[in-house]
Amino acid sequence: MSKPIEKSKKKYVEYVQEKLKKYKVDSPGQVPSKFKKKFFMELDKGWESKKEKKQKKKGDSKELWIKDIQEKVKKKQKNEKPTQPIVKIENIKKAVKELLAYKPPKGLFKEPGTQIAKQLLSDAKSPGQALQRLNFYINRAGSNLSDADIKKLNAAKKIINRQIHSK
Repeated sequence: MSKPIEKSKKKYVEYVQEKLKKYKVDSPGQVPSKFKKKFFMELDKGWESKKEKKQKKKGDSKELWIKDIQEKVKKKQKNEKPTQPIVKIENIKKAVKELLAYKPPKGLFKEPGTQIAKQLLSDAKSPGQALQRLNFYINRAGSNLSDADIKKLNAAKKIINRQIHSK
């Protein structure tokens, strides 16, 4: 059994049905697409909700509407997680320059994974930089790496990642 409809809702339903009769349809979904915009504009223009009436009584509805939107935006911003900091191009250039400037000891990448990780970690300012250098090497070597080399480098990656995540 349905709940009794409030008086204002009942009036609104009657108002909508009047507009539907004007367009000779039974529901808003049946309004031809070329008349839909006009139909909804007429609905909006001819009906004032309780909220709109209250706003009119309080003062300029446009000002209240703007304040309402501003409050909603502030609420949303409070609930959102902080965004990632913006990375400056100068910082990226500096990081790339450092990557290109690094010269690993000869034969480093022929050593076992533990030795590679140990050397990269000792040469770098941070474990993150060590990982960048290792990824840089892997990306540069690309398809020239054998399966054994890839296994060894992935072992070094795991060691460096453990360093990063242990902090």
